[in-house]
Amino acid sequence: MKIVVHNHEQSHVAAGWIWDCTKEEFFDGWIEFENGRIVAMGRGSIPPATPLFRGIILQRFINHHTHLGDSIFAETIRATVRTMDLRAVVAPPDGLKHRLLASAGKEEIVKGIVQSLQKMIYNGTGRFIDFREEGIQGIYCMHEALRTPLADAGITISLPSGENARNARETLYGDFTFQDMIFSFIFGRPASLTCTPSEIERILAAADGIG
Repeated sequence: MKIVVHNHEQSHVAAGWIWDCTKEEFFDGWIEFENGRIVAMGRGSIPPATPLFRGIILQRFINHHTHLGDSIFAETIRATVRTMDLRAVVAPPDGLKHRLLASAGKEEIVKGIVQSLQKMIYNGTGRFIDFREEGIQGIYCMHEALRTPLADAGITISLPSGENARNARETLYGDFTFQDMIFSFIFGRPASLTCTPSEIERILAAADGIG
């Protein structure tokens, strides 16, 4: 898989067919982006500067509810849920998926999360909201997966060519991790149905909330 990136410290223009989500149609136009944000947009095939690239431009998707720690058990749970009550599969503390999580090693869980992050990037997902089981350790697994270099996951970084991209090639190549390419919002939860105030404090310090 190959991803094209740009130098966030410069202003760039991209041109092509842009998706208008309000009218649900494409239009021929351009966008100018700076520091990772769109600062200007226009219609027409002649942009104000030479485009960094041309192509189809559309918003990335948001996945509002994920349990990426379950990734390594996806096939097992998918096959089992047809013959079991849903609560017996997912309800804490003794549901099937919680037993599987408790028996899995950290490296195995992190590897499964990395594989799911790779799929999300490939499918155009730009943000996700994840609900992490297994207490503080579950949150740490997500952090480790997000810090994984894209190159380690087989994702190739393709930087734009030309003089205006020289700094990008020199400073960014090989440094990208998953957290540079996809935004995460992590909800943690205690490792068991009973918890202490200190455990809640640790979870809130490491995650974006409890859920």
